[in-house]
Amino acid sequence: AIVGEGPSGRVEKEYIVGVASPSGVLSTPKAQREVTARLSFGMWLDGCALEPCLAEWLEPGARLRMVLKQGRKRQIRRMLEQLSLSCTLLHRTRIGGLQLGNLKVGRWRFFDRCELVGSAPR
Repeated sequence: AIVGEGPSGRVEKEYIVGVASPSGVLSTPKAQREVTARLSFGMWLDGCALEPCLAEWLEPGARLRMVLKQGRKRQIRRMLEQLSLSCTLLHRTRIGGLQLGNLKVGRWRFFDRCELVGSAPR
C-alpha cells in the first residue's frame, strides 16, 4: 500500500465514530467536553503515550469526528473503552488528502493523478 507510507509514516486518517454511553458518561455538555479533551490529549495504550489527535462532536454524545496520525491496533475502540464508552460505528473517511467517498467494506478504487499529486508528503 502506498497510502500512509513515507519517511515519517504519520499520515492523517479521519474517522466518523459512533459512540454509546451505557454508564451515562455523556449525559452533560461538560462531560462531553471532558471526553473530547481526554481523547485529544493524555491517553495511553500498552504503556505508551499516544500522539495528540483531533476529536470533535458531530452529534453531541452520539457521533465524533476523529483525526489521527498514529494508527495502533484498534486504537479508537480502545481509547473509548478507557473512558467507559463503546464504539457503535467506525468509518474511515480520509487518508491524508484522499477522500475515500462511499467505499463499501472490502472495496477499493483507483485514485486519479490529481488526487495523488495533491496528497504527496511534503
